[in-house]
Amino acid sequence: MSREPEITDDLIRYKELLSPEEFEGYQKMLKEIEENKEYYLSADPREMARSLINKCQIKKRDFYNIMKTIYSTEKFF
Repeated sequence: MSREPEITDDLIRYKELLSPEEFEGYQKMLKEIEENKEYYLSADPREMARSLINKCQIKKRDFYNIMKTIYSTEKFF
């Protein structure tokens, strides 16, 4: 049985920084990664991105913006 991502400070922060569509995609990505940890721990970055985009049905542009937001905020927190 899958579970919803835990509410964390990061989740709250990203909800404020991402568009509603991007935030929904971000939550889908978290769920997908949680359900398939082994794959995502061993996949190369291109495979990982392709898989997340396809399985979570995220637009490539939204995926890019999600990753850019995560990367840019991690430098400061």
